[in-house]
Amino acid sequence: VLRSTEAVLGGSAALKLFCNGFDDVGDYDIFVPSWAHDEVVWYLSAEEHYAIDDTSVVDNRGRPMYSDPNYLTGISRVTTLRRPSTAVDIIASTDDCATTPLRTSWTTLLMNFVTADGACCAYPSLTAQHRGLFHMGRILDPSYPHDGTPTDVAGMNKYIKRGFSFGGHPT
Repeated sequence: VLRSTEAVLGGSAALKLFCNGFDDVGDYDIFVPSWAHDEVVWYLSAEEHYAIDDTSVVDNRGRPMYSDPNYLTGISRVTTLRRPSTAVDIIASTDDCATTPLRTSWTTLLMNFVTADGACCAYPSLTAQHRGLFHMGRILDPSYPHDGTPTDVAGMNKYIKRGFSFGGHPT
């Protein structure tokens, strides 16, 4: 299904292929072109027996740097599917390119992906050292959830607990 829909596997599962040291991949993120969302959801529910848990349409207005097209989140909708021990998020791009949301990720650690035929590690030297950059503009924007510290976004602590360290990208 990855090949026929031009989808890619991203998130922690893709990162795990490039970095050993953690076993707790709790969910899988499949990034799909806008036109492939329904097909992938159908396949996983009908053929792989996942149950649809939640579907949300993403309103990018008010998101960090919304007026700058280079920094849109690139996500149009997300559907979460579940089986007893596995969750899968189907993340639809705002365009015909499945990897559009990856280029606007808050960290370089989440810019890696796996296709049906290969894999891409966007920052191989940093990733191999368990290091990633984060984007200051996204970290400091009030629309991102924080735990009370100015350098936290949802998920950053998850990667720190896995042994990763972060440095800030100034812009």
